[in-house]
Amino acid sequence: VLNPKGDRSENENTLFDSYLPENPKARHITVLFEDRSGRVLGGTTDGLFQLNEKFEFEHISLGDSNSDADRLWITTVLQDRRGVMWIGTNDSKIIRISPAGNVEQYTTANDLPDSKISVLFEDAGGQIWAGLRPGNSGGLLRLFADPTAENSIVE
Repeated sequence: VLNPKGDRSENENTLFDSYLPENPKARHITVLFEDRSGRVLGGTTDGLFQLNEKFEFEHISLGDSNSDADRLWITTVLQDRRGVMWIGTNDSKIIRISPAGNVEQYTTANDLPDSKISVLFEDAGGQIWAGLRPGNSGGLLRLFADPTAENSIVE
């Protein structure tokens, strides 16, 4: 990580400092994202973390702490124009976090194919798209921006 002061670190030959999570499983960072409030989030092979003002990684809960939801392999993060956070995983899950902090998980039970979510994207019209890695399936999905119990997350 670039030294936040922009000056030389203790080692005068570099402008870079390393910031490692205490949890060794969280050291495999798969995606970095800065949300609108300026929080830097790191998706890892062991969940989602936030880099705090002390440059320490704090775990962010993505659901029931008694489940595996907090230890997901995060592959992609998107914040849409309404402030909703969309999180894609390596195991066919999409997690939606509303601006109020409500967490919803979508899986194959919600019509997602059994495939790794490789990218999430919001187009100019506000439509949310998910790119899938080849495997059991692949391709592109158009998602409902506001899925409900009455409809699938997949349009």
